[in-house]
Amino acid sequence: MDLTAGPILMTAAGVLLLAAVLLSPVSQRLGVPIMLVFLAVGMLAGDEGPGGIPFEDYGLSFNLGTLALVR
Repeated sequence: MDLTAGPILMTAAGVLLLAAVLLSPVSQRLGVPIMLVFLAVGMLAGDEGPGGIPFEDYGLSFNLGTLALVR
């Protein structure tokens, strides 16, 4: 991993989080569950969306999803 991967990853995570937070009032106004908005943002940012962020660690995504459900 090169030296620019860490800052780029943190910037991408920050932008995705900011997008989700900014879309939260819009989802409330439209009556759409916020989880659906998070799902849409994730799909747009993913491998096959315009964001094109590669992710192939399915075990990590399973563990994070399970942790999110427990909380």
